[in-house]
Amino acid sequence: MPLGDFEDLVVQRGRAIRLLVLDGVEDPRNLGACLRTADAAGVDAVVVPKDHSAPLTAVAIKAATGAAETTPVVRAPNLARTLTWLKEAGVWVVGADSAAERSLYAAKLAPPVAMVLGGEGRGLRRLSRCHPFHEGGFDPVR
Repeated sequence: MPLGDFEDLVVQRGRAIRLLVLDGVEDPRNLGACLRTADAAGVDAVVVPKDHSAPLTAVAIKAATGAAETTPVVRAPNLARTLTWLKEAGVWVVGADSAAERSLYAAKLAPPVAMVLGGEGRGLRRLSRCHPFHEGGFDPVR
């Protein structure tokens, strides 16, 4: 899905948007598993960085077991800027970090939300980690 179409989707879905952001998932099987889980959870799109992420290969598509056809994948040229834009659009950006002070179960995960998961082994990169929770209303910045 092109970035412009993704931005339109975020605006169109408004307060109901649900996103999964994968920061550096490089194994195609893991990408496929994330697509499969995102599809089952009702996620509107999966966002990955343009570089340093698994391509949507035959292996990823096989692991996704059909979800690659129904869940759009967005390749963001700059993941940090995309996360900033999402926050400015009123989307809660929530990162999964093993060193977090709060449990996942204590986090607000109701839409509009973008759940950010890090790559295999290293987790979230520094630029993805430094996005504090956003509490604004939905007011897209275009």
